[in-house]
Amino acid sequence: MWSDIFKVLGISAILVGALTWLVKKVFSRHMEYLYDRKTEAFRKELEKYAFEHQIRFSKLHEIRAKVIAELYKLLVAAEGAVWDVVTPLGYEGQASIKDRAKRAWQSIVAFNDYFLKHEIYLDPIDCKPIHKILDDMRLIIIRSGRIEEDVNFWQKMGKKFEVAVRPTKQQIAKDFRKILGVSK
Repeated sequence: MWSDIFKVLGISAILVGALTWLVKKVFSRHMEYLYDRKTEAFRKELEKYAFEHQIRFSKLHEIRAKVIAELYKLLVAAEGAVWDVVTPLGYEGQASIKDRAKRAWQSIVAFNDYFLKHEIYLDPIDCKPIHKILDDMRLIIIRSGRIEEDVNFWQKMGKKFEVAVRPTKQQIAKDFRKILGVSK
């Protein structure tokens, strides 16, 4: 009798153990399946966002590159025009100082207008030297309209140009190269 009870209990224990193992395996497989599906859906969503991010920022970089190219072109034109003003001892047939100052002012205005319209594409830190160079060039041109032929004045303006404008332009060029990824 005890042996029959032990047999029944043993068989029941084996059946309960096997059933428990089977339920655990099925549940485990089902959970893996759900986890894999969710993981795959999440991975696809991340890839989609990464692709959108890549497109958005490559487009932004392209726009920034165009803005920087145009801004630098206008800066070089303004710098050249201002230099023509601060070096009044020129050649025969050269325009008057007032005409050169007017041309320089127009170049500065074009540079300033473009900069203000596109400043949003640049980091505020990169904008500071641009504001400085604009202020320095404006000051030189405003002062040049007051004095016609004083050599000492022109030497001072040329020195100011060399000390204030040229180094700032070099810093702007360095900042732009960094933005474009040309240098570190």
